[in-house]
Amino acid sequence: MAFRDRLSAGAAGSGVRNFIVGERSTFKTTDDVLRAEYDAIWGGDTLRHENFEAAYRKNVQEKKQAALCLSGGGIRSAAFSLGVLQVLAQRGLLTQFHYLSTVSGGGYIGGWLSRWIAEADQDAAKIENELARREEIFQVSSLRANSNFLTPKTGLTSADTWTGILLWVRNVLLNWTVFIPALFFAVLAPNLYLALMTWVAALAQNQATLFSQDLAVVLLWIATLGLTIATWQAVRNMPSHRTGAAPSSRAIGWQAVMPLLLWAALAPLVLVAGGYKLEPELKFQMFGASQPILFWLLVFSFSAKIVGYVIALITNPRNFFLYLRNFLTWVIVVAVATGALWFAIWVIEELSTLLPAKSHLLMSAGATLNEQVAAVVFALSILGPLGATLAHLLLSTLYVGFRHADFQDDADREWLARLSAVSVFPTLLWAIFALICLFLPFVFIDNEWLRKLAPTLGPTIDTLGKVFGVISGFVAVLGGKSASHKPDISSVVPKSSSAQMSALIVRLATLFFIAFLLMVLAYAERMTAEELVSTAQAHNELSPIGLFVIPRLLVFLTGFVPIYLLWYPMRSGYGSSTRPIRWASKS
Repeated sequence: MAFRDRLSAGAAGSGVRNFIVGERSTFKTTDDVLRAEYDAIWGGDTLRHENFEAAYRKNVQEKKQAALCLSGGGIRSAAFSLGVLQVLAQRGLLTQFHYLSTVSGGGYIGGWLSRWIAEADQDAAKIENELARREEIFQVSSLRANSNFLTPKTGLTSADTWTGILLWVRNVLLNWTVFIPALFFAVLAPNLYLALMTWVAALAQNQATLFSQDLAVVLLWIATLGLTIATWQAVRNMPSHRTGAAPSSRAIGWQAVMPLLLWAALAPLVLVAGGYKLEPELKFQMFGASQPILFWLLVFSFSAKIVGYVIALITNPRNFFLYLRNFLTWVIVVAVATGALWFAIWVIEELSTLLPAKSHLLMSAGATLNEQVAAVVFALSILGPLGATLAHLLLSTLYVGFRHADFQDDADREWLARLSAVSVFPTLLWAIFALICLFLPFVFIDNEWLRKLAPTLGPTIDTLGKVFGVISGFVAVLGGKSASHKPDISSVVPKSSSAQMSALIVRLATLFFIAFLLMVLAYAERMTAEELVSTAQAHNELSPIGLFVIPRLLVFLTGFVPIYLLWYPMRSGYGSSTRPIRWASKS
């Protein structure tokens, strides 16, 4: 139990009674401390008692008091500070300081110096002479011999060595209890998206419906709504069109970027839900015409961008005539961008033909799909969102180049460039991430096709991939700890060619290990989910939507919940005891 103190104004040195212990003690004011400090440094020189602190500050400025400050940084800071002390001693400057201020590694060498001076009866000049000697003195040799303060005694039988090893293992395990669930959650995203694409593609064989409408048509309308909103917000917030202050980055993210990313994520789903590349080809009846889903995706993409432009004109008619002058240009570049969307889909389809072991790409879920559809679904899951946003990027690029300019032309260019960058980057990141999580496992782990394709080279690639994955982790950890490899790539002092090559190897090893770790976790999650799906299918106990959701949810919760139930109490300090503060009160 803590007691609140009851202090009243009193003179320096007034008595204090501790309610708990009952003993009397004294306290000192700031003036008392400064006066004692001043006397210790300057001897019998006295200052007036009235307004002492002001007199003290003025006097010490005139006397030019100086402090030696040694910063932190572990043993490296201590070693550097020792060199500083030796140089100052050699130049007769060490005893010219009145204060010694240290922290962390600097405190290690500062404590050593303070104790040495104390053992020499406070004769700092004697210590300065000792430190100024060119040959290495005993005190420095002893410091060097005992600088390994974390494990003072090394060797296989040393308790210090095994304590250090166990501390390292413990800390690594604690860190990974945080990292592994987070990474597991991250790799769940591409696996879940691929599973969703596969499930929708399987439903497309029976032309599935939602709300009594074709599933592909419902998804198409939702995607088109997102694209329309994204176009409307992008056009109306251009500097030459907007009224009032510029919207915040957060507002642009929700109003323009997120709707565009919704379109990018749904466009591949629309294709597979519409039976893209299925035989026989599915057709959908809309507006009096019956066409395949690709045709309607292109038509809706074109229409959404035109409608978004018109809505921007109506809702925010600043520079109305500028809108009209650029309308024809907008229609032309939208048509070109729509053609670019078709081209992106065609490129992805062609790339899908290069995929190995097409019948195995979707695992058990792909058993009901032919090889061509399975390969297209797999390729669209990785590259589909990126293709959709790149086509939109072409739209803004061409519009900036061919539209009628306004007095805010440069501001419009900057606006569209930044908006395009923040829209394309997430899908580019997704393509790289999905490639690592979905495709690389078929190169380095589940690569029976590689062994059959190249009986000699295949096993070698398989072995080297696993070996490099493990070794790269050690290179990244041990190389990253070196003082020559800093997180920043810039350095005031130019590095030698060997140092630059070493730093490059460490960075490449780090990237390779991250990719290897994500690949392994993604494959483990996917195989576990597939096994659960197969078990549920064998017992016929789950609905189709349950087969899609429940196994992956169980995989995530199995790894995530137990670890965080253990980690959160440690993080929040549950179970730890805090001693109450004992407050003193003036009697």
